[in-house]
Amino acid sequence: MLKTNLLDNDKITGIRLNSAHYIGYIMANHRNWKKCMFPINKNGIQYQLLDQSTAASTEQLIVDIFVHDEYLTRESGITEDEFAVLAKAYCDYNLKNPLSIVGLDETTQEVIGFVIAEDLYGEDTIDPTTFFTVSEHYKPFVDILEQMHEHFLAIEQITGECYHSFLWGVRRDYRRRGIIHTMNLISEDWAKECGFNKIMVEATSPPTKPACEKLGYTTLGNIPYASYEFNGSRPFQHITDYDGPYLFLKTL
Repeated sequence: MLKTNLLDNDKITGIRLNSAHYIGYIMANHRNWKKCMFPINKNGIQYQLLDQSTAASTEQLIVDIFVHDEYLTRESGITEDEFAVLAKAYCDYNLKNPLSIVGLDETTQEVIGFVIAEDLYGEDTIDPTTFFTVSEHYKPFVDILEQMHEHFLAIEQITGECYHSFLWGVRRDYRRRGIIHTMNLISEDWAKECGFNKIMVEATSPPTKPACEKLGYTTLGNIPYASYEFNGSRPFQHITDYDGPYLFLKTL
């Protein structure tokens, strides 16, 4: 686990802080908090919090990966321009609520991977239905995920409790090097430092499911793409090689 000793500080003992307050405390009282915890360098990759210097590159990488490789986005018919709106919204959210991890090539300093997260029940968490104004393609995309939450997610809706890790990706030429696994381990440590006690993930493509299982997540349930119905049709009926998406939860 990433060490800061902040959880033992008598100034905050007994006080329940949400993620924003906790991060604010770190920044106000420990000027070198980033230096102490980030960057983390391993096997030629530099892991750090998403910040202003990496936001634009991260947004573009999210679009490149999700529109072309991720099952739910691709089969929903969401275009690059349409998904760019979502990518920017969540990167902007993380500039105010630093919860997400990015990986950079140590030599080139290019963003090569990301784990984007949010406080699932935070006061300023983005309502995904707002993307309906961008495109009708978002409607089945959001609906199947909301159905999973309604059917399988039985947790209290409390701010600062559930860390929602929902956009994962690594550039193609950096895959199969354990980068996603490392970013998720770092995300778990950061989530704990920020006061979260649960992590939720939706595995919407085949690679995410074994990655969650390797990380020790518990499977809550799934809705098979092929049988999912939306407004009388089956928009994902062509996905026959994966019976997801799956909903995973882990207690920290």
